[in-house]
Amino acid sequence: MADTSDIIREFTTDVSLYEKGRPEYSKESVEFLLSCVGALPSENNEATKLLEIAAGTGKFTRVMAEILTEKKANVKVIASDSQEAMCDMFRRSVPRIEVLRFPAENIAFPDESFSAVICAQSFHWFANATSVSEISRVLQPGGKYGMIWNHRDFSVPWVRAMQGIIDPFVKQKDMPADPRELKWMESLNNSGKFTSVERNTVFRTYLEGDMDAILSVVMCISAISQSSKEKRVEVEAKIRDILTNHPDLKGTKVYKLPYITDICWCTKK
Repeated sequence: MADTSDIIREFTTDVSLYEKGRPEYSKESVEFLLSCVGALPSENNEATKLLEIAAGTGKFTRVMAEILTEKKANVKVIASDSQEAMCDMFRRSVPRIEVLRFPAENIAFPDESFSAVICAQSFHWFANATSVSEISRVLQPGGKYGMIWNHRDFSVPWVRAMQGIIDPFVKQKDMPADPRELKWMESLNNSGKFTSVERNTVFRTYLEGDMDAILSVVMCISAISQSSKEKRVEVEAKIRDILTNHPDLKGTKVYKLPYITDICWCTKK
C-alpha cells in the first residue's frame, strides 16, 4: 500500500451537473495526446495497457475509445476514479470500459502494469509526491504520462468577467492551485522519476448552449457547488447578469464558451 502522507483533496460535486457543465474534448486534441503517450498504432502495434486516473463520468474516455477504435489500436483501457458516484455514472455512459474505484495516491495495480497513464482535467487535484510515485510505479520503464485540461479562454472579455465571480471561490486555501499556474508541474519535474514535462496549447474547443448550459459550467465547479445555498444563489444571479447585460453578449441566445486545450506529457525514466 502506498504512503498517503500527502494531503489528499477530495473532489466532490453534483455528478449530473458535472456531466452537463464540462466541455467535450475535441477529437484532434485527444488524438494528439494519445500519439504523445504512444497509444496509437505503430509498425509493431503490440498489445498495450493504458490507465486513466480520475476519469469522472467518462467525458475524455468516450472520445479516447472512439479514436482507438477508429485507429484499430491494440490498447486495453482501464479507468479509475476515487468517487463511487462518478464510477456509477461512468459505467452507464462507457459500459465497455472497466472502471475501478481508487485514488491516485493508492493505485490498485502491480508494478509496471501500464505503458501509459492519462489524467484529464484532474492532476492539479492530486499533484503530490505520493501520486507521482504511484504513477511512476505502475508505468513500465519508458512509459508515458499524459495530462490534458480545457481552460476557459480569459482573453475573451465576458469570460474574464465571469472569472471575476469565480475567483474568490477557487482561490480558497483548501482548493488546489489553478492548473494554469503550473504549480502541479513541480511535483513531476522535482521527482526525479520523469523527464521534463512537455506542453502544447495549440488546440481550441467550445461549449455551446443556452444560458442554463453556461451556468452549469460555473455551478459545477467544486468550490462553488460545495458552498452554501445562499452563495450559490448569489453566484448564479451574478453570472446571469453578465450573460444578459455584457456589451459583447447583448441579444445572445446561444453562447459559445471558448476553451484553450492544454496538453502535457512526460516519460518515466
